[in-house]
Amino acid sequence: MKKAFLVLITIALVVGLSLSGIIPVAAQEPPDEGKVYTEVTLPLSTETVADVHTIPRGSVVYHFDDGTTEIYGPNNEFILAARDSEAAVVPVPTRHGVDWATHVYDVSNSNATRVEAEGDTTYVYDGAICILTIVDENPAGRTLPANPSTATATTTTNTSSSPPPPPSYTGYIEYSFDWVNAIDYFYASWKVPPSPTGAATNTVDYLFNGIVDQSNTIIIQPVLEYNYARSATNKVWTGAAWVVWAGGELRKGAVSASVGNTIQGTMSWQTTTPGNWDVKIKNATTGKTAPLLTTSRLSTDLNVGICCALEGLVITGNEDVPGDTTFRYMVFKHNGSTISITWTPFIVAVPGLSGLQVICTQPTPVTLNTDGG
Repeated sequence: MKKAFLVLITIALVVGLSLSGIIPVAAQEPPDEGKVYTEVTLPLSTETVADVHTIPRGSVVYHFDDGTTEIYGPNNEFILAARDSEAAVVPVPTRHGVDWATHVYDVSNSNATRVEAEGDTTYVYDGAICILTIVDENPAGRTLPANPSTATATTTTNTSSSPPPPPSYTGYIEYSFDWVNAIDYFYASWKVPPSPTGAATNTVDYLFNGIVDQSNTIIIQPVLEYNYARSATNKVWTGAAWVVWAGGELRKGAVSASVGNTIQGTMSWQTTTPGNWDVKIKNATTGKTAPLLTTSRLSTDLNVGICCALEGLVITGNEDVPGDTTFRYMVFKHNGSTISITWTPFIVAVPGLSGLQVICTQPTPVTLNTDGG
C-alpha cells in the first residue's frame, strides 16, 4: 500500500508541477531492505530553532498507514525514514495530551502565513512559497502513543469522589464549554497566572480559548504554555497558535510571557477568504504577537464548540498546576452581531488536585480555580 501510495502522490506532484513548467527529479527512495530508520526525537520544522528536528524548506512528509514516515526534500531527494513508534513522545494541547514527534510541526521562526488543506494533504505557506507539504495516508486510523497518564479520572462537577492518587494524569483538567450554531469571532483576555510551585521536568500546562469541530478531532487555539520545552532548570511561559487535526499538530509561536502579563487570544473567520480562520496570540504587556496562522483545516464557522480550558501533562498534585485564571472581556460574534453563549462548567476529578472550580458568569468572565500556583 505504501509503495502504491507514494507512486500516486509522486505522479500527482509531477503532473501538477509540469503544468507550471517545473519538472521534479524522481524521488530517490532507498530500497526497503536497505533502508535506515531515523529516531526522531523532536518536532519537525523547516526552520532552525531550538528543540526541533530541522528539515529543508519545501520538504514533503508522507505518513503511511503502516506507521512509518518518510520525508523528501524540495527536489524529491530522500531525507529520512522513521517509524512513528520509535519516535519521541512530545506534548501537544489535545485531549490525548501527546503525539509522536513525527506528527508534530513547528514553524515558529518562519513568516508562515497560512495553512491550507485538501483532503488529507496539508500545505504550509510562507507568503506564496509552500515550505512544507504533509500527506497523510490514513489520519483517522493512525495509532497514537500511549497517554502518559496512569490515573483514572472522571469528568464531573464534584471532586469529592476522587479515587486514591495514582502517579500522574494527562488531559483536560477543568474548562467551560458551549456548542454554538455559528461564530466567526472569539476573543478572550487573561493574565499569566502564578506558576506551578514544583512542577516536574515532564509536566506541561496549557491555558487557552479554543474552537473545536463537531467530531472533536480538529481544534484551533491560541495557547499559553508552561514548560512546553520540558526543561529541568528553565521552566517558562510561552504563547503559541496551534492547529490540531487527525493527522497531527502544527505550532506557530512562540511569544515569551511572564507572570502577570496580559494575554489575548483571538480566532476570526475570514469572510474575504472563505474557509479560513486566523488564530493569534498576543502578549499585550510586551506587545509581542505570535505571527498570524491561518488554517482551512477547520473549514466552517457553523455548528462548532467553544471552550476556555486548563489542560495538563503529567499532573501529580497541586504543585503541578498554575494558580487561578480568569478569561475576561470575551467577545463572541457572528456577522458582526454578538451571539448568545451559555457556558457549561466541567471539572475532571484528577487524583492529587484540590480546589478545582469553574465559575461561569454568563457569558463572561470564566474563572478556572485551582489550589496551584
